[in-house]
Amino acid sequence: MLKDYFSMFRPFTLVAVIIGSIAGGLIAIKDTGINQYTIIKLAVIVFIMAVSNASGNVINEVFDIDIDRINKPYRSIVSGKVSRDNAISLSVMLFGLAIVMAFIINLYFGIVVSIIEFFAWNYSAPPIRFKKRFIWSNLSIATPRGALGLFAVYLGLGGHPYSIDVLIASIGMGAYVFMGNITKDFPDYEGDKANGIRNFVTVYGIEKSAKISIPFYYIPFVLITLGAILKAIPLNEIWVDAILPISIYQSYLLYTNPLKKGWTENSITWTLFYLEMGLILILYALIYYFS
Repeated sequence: MLKDYFSMFRPFTLVAVIIGSIAGGLIAIKDTGINQYTIIKLAVIVFIMAVSNASGNVINEVFDIDIDRINKPYRSIVSGKVSRDNAISLSVMLFGLAIVMAFIINLYFGIVVSIIEFFAWNYSAPPIRFKKRFIWSNLSIATPRGALGLFAVYLGLGGHPYSIDVLIASIGMGAYVFMGNITKDFPDYEGDKANGIRNFVTVYGIEKSAKISIPFYYIPFVLITLGAILKAIPLNEIWVDAILPISIYQSYLLYTNPLKKGWTENSITWTLFYLEMGLILILYALIYYFS
């Protein structure tokens, strides 16, 4: 059924991608101006970024069948609802669609989206399969989903590649995702460990890796606050610190109960990770746009 194919996109994870893309668009519009085609172009770029993220999620399910048999037996391929061959065809189509459309937008956007898709494919697919390589497993998610997402959209709308505002957001979110994304690995420990996956959770265990990750939730706030104080970005950006209570609550959960069940397929810490990422990006962009 169509819903079984759609579920492979992992719709909840696309929300932060869409929000982050809109944030990048707002910053670009502030810097480069707007005309009658800008909103249409931004809508197309947001679609490309969502397709790019979905493509990585589909290929992950294709190559994680043995892991999903243990961790998530309800997923579309391992449960037999979607054939592996059909999923591969779908993923290749999505990868191709994202890259071709990105180059149609402009050269710089096409290059950055290609880098994003390189990491998305090789995170899961052999022979590289970054998720089996310690540190690289985190970098190959933090780079495309944290550092390059907003940057790509900014370039797609004609923004300057050396914008300090975008660099602060990109570096901050890259660091945030580098360790924050391990929340998805908590409930997957058993299957990942059995299949040779090397990430912080399988190497150090759930409790220790959860505690290691806590400082990374504050890096975006530190960078934004320093940037505002040093007048590298608008002083009003300090208002992003209003989201800090989420990081504080997240820290509490990571220290006491990182596996506490949420209302999505993973833990509350995983859900909060995505929600906070989206909130930081959109609030940062809105304050910048109206400054």
